[in-house]
Amino acid sequence: MTARPIITRLDSHFVSSGNEYLHPFLRNDGSSVLKSGTLYVKQTSKDGSVESKSFFNNTDLDPGETTKLIEQFFDAKRLVFVKYAEARGKEYSLNISAKRGWFRWSLK
Repeated sequence: MTARPIITRLDSHFVSSGNEYLHPFLRNDGSSVLKSGTLYVKQTSKDGSVESKSFFNNTDLDPGETTKLIEQFFDAKRLVFVKYAEARGKEYSLNISAKRGWFRWSLK
């Protein structure tokens, strides 16, 4: 029995030019509780620079449960969700990418 974090959706909220809040939906597709922790992301900006970012999840997720996280991003063009690390425990590799389109983000 193990937890299995996945990103099911990525919404955004426009703030100003190049500035937006991103809302990844984190779901536990496993058979045990996913403990609170941090979702680590690599961001590629429009100028080509790469930066590490993170989303903090303060909620334990039961199997099948989903939560919405939030973080502010500037000039993001592409994201790679690298891993989810429980606060006091396991790390889960994700390797899920998202790309900015004209009007929204798409997961790949």
